[in-house]
Amino acid sequence: MNAAKNLDGPERAIFSRRTLLKTIATAAAGEVLGAQRLPSTVEVTGTEGSKIPQEFLGLSFETEELATPERFSPDNHELVNYFRTLGPQGVLRLGGNATAYSVWASNAAPEPLLTKAQTQSVGRDPKLFFPITQTAIDNLGGFLRATGWKVIYGLNVISVDADTTADEADHVSAAVGDRLAAFQFGNEPENLRQGNKRWGHPLTYEEYIAKWKLYSSAVRARLPKAPLAGPDTALKLDWVTRFAADVGHDITALTTHYYEGPATDPNVNLDFLEHHRGPIDNNISAPLQIAQRLGVPYRLTEANSFYFGGKAGLSNTFASALWGADFMLFLAQKGVAGINFHGGGEGYYTHIAESAAKRYSARPLYYGMLFARQFLGTTLLGVSLNSPKDLTAYAAQSAQDVRIAVFNRETERVSIDLSVPNLHRQSVASVWRLKAPSPSATAGVTLANATVSAEGTFKPLANEQLELRNGKAKLGLDAFSAALITINGRLGKL
Repeated sequence: MNAAKNLDGPERAIFSRRTLLKTIATAAAGEVLGAQRLPSTVEVTGTEGSKIPQEFLGLSFETEELATPERFSPDNHELVNYFRTLGPQGVLRLGGNATAYSVWASNAAPEPLLTKAQTQSVGRDPKLFFPITQTAIDNLGGFLRATGWKVIYGLNVISVDADTTADEADHVSAAVGDRLAAFQFGNEPENLRQGNKRWGHPLTYEEYIAKWKLYSSAVRARLPKAPLAGPDTALKLDWVTRFAADVGHDITALTTHYYEGPATDPNVNLDFLEHHRGPIDNNISAPLQIAQRLGVPYRLTEANSFYFGGKAGLSNTFASALWGADFMLFLAQKGVAGINFHGGGEGYYTHIAESAAKRYSARPLYYGMLFARQFLGTTLLGVSLNSPKDLTAYAAQSAQDVRIAVFNRETERVSIDLSVPNLHRQSVASVWRLKAPSPSATAGVTLANATVSAEGTFKPLANEQLELRNGKAKLGLDAFSAALITINGRLGKL
């Protein structure tokens, strides 16, 4: 879970005034133009950007999920389907706060014994610790091969010794093979505590980096070429800078977390979720620059709408689908190498919900991820967006087609003049709609007129076509919805 600070009063006021200011500006423009509405235009400029990696998309779960060995197993066919539907080359991240309470049980004991010092080090009752067995790790390897995904695996650096952690890493590496993306040491280390009989003191950076070096050395003694990532921090950007200076030469990816704010904040609402863009640039710009200097990718290994499990009425609604899809494309446009949305169980912000009967279902956020998944492997293109409305737009080129995504967060339908210059020929585009009965809907979400089945499969049913004459067309977009326009052919000049 992320401990990112929330917006302060002045920042929130800026966002709460956005709708009012936009209304005033639109009214003034209408007066000047004889009360005529300004058009919304989206033009693909043809300027090439970065390529979105196939492994951009990812899911994150607490390490505690491994305490149920049959969950991440090749025999769990439904969950395998849910992963494969999102993409054939994603990244599963196992970590979270639960990492500090995991105990490697190499002898497969159902309840490994913990010393008094181990339980006191994190101030928890021994019953709250859970074992990770060889069976769970073997099943994980089979699950990754069945899905085609890789894993970023979090290791405990608080309540077990370095030799135990190294032994766990050794067995994980043997079981998952080339499906291993990286090991990480601890979760949100600035929030880890140890040192007294109850909750202990927060780790200082000096204490954490000493642990990182100790535990990584133990792992490397067994696995000299093991890929390592970090620091997996919540918000401490100074820790990222110092971590990069100290061990940046020894990592394959730079990783941090991001949430929009705490679920307990009574001031976060639909307007906040859909229009909140302020802190993210500040949170990712510095790590991005550091990663570029190191020559490694930068990934958000844990992210979602609101931490503390998400907020009812927002994180579990269609609003999260629009936010999630837009957020993914926004990050890709900035140059972030990937994102892992955190979830699990029946929490509000989860992407794949698991009932007590161990049946799965796709939450609205899953549909947003499925929408943005259509851009994996494409090269981003420049987009010129002019609109008095609250729209965002993205475009990309694949080997066969041009793809454009447009998001409408307005309370009314908008008409968009779409322009794609330099197409080789007159084109007919297909249109997928991401929609629901309302932004607060928890059910009835569809993409391309289809839903994700209970078995985790998805078959788009879109039959809508859009004809472009001389590279131009008009697109209608309903309130609180998104459209994916796919145009056969490539741009004549990039």
